[in-house]
Amino acid sequence: MQAYQLTFHGPDGATIGRSDFFARDDGHALAMATVAYKACSDLAASYAVRQGVRTLVGRAAAECTAITWSELAMCRQDAAVKLEEQIQQSGWAVARSRRLLHQLDYFRVSATLSAGTGPGPEDPIN
Repeated sequence: MQAYQLTFHGPDGATIGRSDFFARDDGHALAMATVAYKACSDLAASYAVRQGVRTLVGRAAAECTAITWSELAMCRQDAAVKLEEQIQQSGWAVARSRRLLHQLDYFRVSATLSAGTGPGPEDPIN
C-alpha cells in the first residue's frame, strides 16, 4: 500500500479539505479520490491527488465525469467509504458537505442489505 494525499479546493482555490489515505496503486488512489470528490462536489470546486511531491491529478468539477459502481468496485467500496468517513470527521470545511453526508448514509443503508440487492454495476454515483 502506498500513501496519497487528497486535497479539496473551493471556488476561490483555497484548500477546504485534506485527507491522507493509502491505496495499492495510482489507479486505485484516483478511483477513491474521484468517489470522494463526487461526494463533496457541492462544496469543492476542484481536487488534487498527490503522492509525496508528485501530483497525480488536479481536476476541476467540469472535468470530472460520473463514476459508476463497477469503477467503485475497482477501488473497493469499503475503502472509499472509509475515506469519505475520514473526510466527514476531519473538521475541514468540506466535512459539512450535504452530498458527502447523503453518500455516506446511502453506503450505510446499502451495507445493511444482503449481497446482490444494491445498485446495479453501472448506476452512476451522483
